[in-house]
Amino acid sequence: MLTPKLPLLVRKDIRDEFENNQEFLAEKFKKLLGEDYKFEVNFLTLYTHAEGDYQLGRIGTLVRTAIEDCASRIDNGTNSGEEKILVDGFNDAVPERIITVVADPDFNASYCGCRVTNGVFEIVFKPKNLGTNSYDACEYWMKAIDEAASKANPKGLPPTAKSSIKTDFEDKKVELEKVISKHLGGEKLTLHADFEDIWAKIIDGFEALPANKKNDLDLDHLKRRIGDSTFNYFDSLRDKLDRELQGDDMMIEGFFDQVSTKEAWFGLIPESEALKGSYTDTTIEDGKLWSRSKPTKFDINSSLARHITTRSTTLHQRDPFATWTAQIPLNNHIVTAKWPPFGPDNAIVITLDTHIMANSAISAPGSQAATTNTSVQQQQMQSAYLLPKLHTLFTKTLSTTLAKCSYPAFAACFPTPAAKKPETLKAVWKQIVDKMESKALSEFDSILQEKELDRRFAELEVVLKKAKENMEVNGKGKQVDGEAGVAFHSLSPSDLFLATLAPRLGPLVKQLEQTIIQQQQANDNLIKELLQRRTEIEDTVKKLEDVVSDVQGANEVLYRASQDMADIEQD
Repeated sequence: MLTPKLPLLVRKDIRDEFENNQEFLAEKFKKLLGEDYKFEVNFLTLYTHAEGDYQLGRIGTLVRTAIEDCASRIDNGTNSGEEKILVDGFNDAVPERIITVVADPDFNASYCGCRVTNGVFEIVFKPKNLGTNSYDACEYWMKAIDEAASKANPKGLPPTAKSSIKTDFEDKKVELEKVISKHLGGEKLTLHADFEDIWAKIIDGFEALPANKKNDLDLDHLKRRIGDSTFNYFDSLRDKLDRELQGDDMMIEGFFDQVSTKEAWFGLIPESEALKGSYTDTTIEDGKLWSRSKPTKFDINSSLARHITTRSTTLHQRDPFATWTAQIPLNNHIVTAKWPPFGPDNAIVITLDTHIMANSAISAPGSQAATTNTSVQQQQMQSAYLLPKLHTLFTKTLSTTLAKCSYPAFAACFPTPAAKKPETLKAVWKQIVDKMESKALSEFDSILQEKELDRRFAELEVVLKKAKENMEVNGKGKQVDGEAGVAFHSLSPSDLFLATLAPRLGPLVKQLEQTIIQQQQANDNLIKELLQRRTEIEDTVKKLEDVVSDVQGANEVLYRASQDMADIEQD
């Protein structure tokens, strides 16, 4: 109902442009979301935040346009309502089935955005920006419903992640399983991933990171990529099986002797645990082939999984009482075998290590090589933080670039197909964007491997660490000789000249200081000796004074005695 406090022309615009179009808007959202939505707007509050004739006189038009633009964004994001996971995610996040337009001075955006508050979907404008860039207000509507879902279940899969799993993993893994089956002689290896656990590990890892490291885990990026990233790990496994087994029946048989369940799994370990490989560990557990990463390494160089995929087979049983080890060169890697066996039925498990071959030998018990060669391995240097940061920067930049290639912008270049065959054009657009993304990621990984950036970054990190230590000691942070360090560029020429001479004069100064110390010690000893002699003299003088005093006392006694004798004689 129109409030009488608003001017007449404003109320007329609200009636003509908003209220008279509510049924049309409701039908549009019903078609997209399958639910009946209402549109409730406090126009009086909005009016107090509007300014200028454009906003004050057309407030109803601006609100209707914002809601229509929101519908267009949802239409593009859900493929006209076909993406049921996102549709259900929106409906679950907005149980009140209300869409509104509000003004909020504290909203964190340049002009506008969207959010879910108490089960209501809000299109939010900053004050005095009502209607500005309204098409961008709901650009991140998926993020808004993800945040609402995360508030309800902090470690549950958000709708965007569920959509990625369905589109980028579940819909593609069947074909990948068929390709892998060809490499395994027709045997099927089923692919599995516990995405609920993977996402929970990502959230735990994010919460465990200190504030200055939170950027190492881009949750918005990972939830959009979780399905495709997991698929890439399995695609790397396909490549590894193709190159290592090469269709050899014996190798395939040995593989399935160990992977008896014919299942391959991917998961994450807690962030606090260490990986054996740079980015991925691959093991066989309970007959299952497991590939694992950790939250901060997930979606970074997933193709490197091919370099650490464990391949197991069996050899004929050797002497059960022997204890031996072997290192066998294979494709510039070391295959290590140990006895007693670790596999079932006394089978010898052979594991393809990630270590580069440093030496190779096979030796029986008692030989020297058996105790020395197995420990000679050279592990590649691994980047601790520069390469992951480069990956994070690249993925963020790529995501931003692809986001600019939106369907509306693409459709504007092809108006006729967009009007007559919108579904076909959307499919073409999605294929182009997906191809651009996969090609960019593939080329990026190829460049990293070709340029050996992992090793080079590791070497650079060593140099940076050393430079930082030197700077802390000589430049700033720590104290030198009790004084705070000074940056060298702030010194005068004379200071720099003296600093240059310091290494040469330093030993002489130390020698002189040592001589002075020795002389001071000698002087101290002489002073002590003089003081001791003085004390002795003073003691001797005191004793002499005592003797003289005694003699004087005796003389006085004799004198008085002689006087007494003289007096007696006179009497």
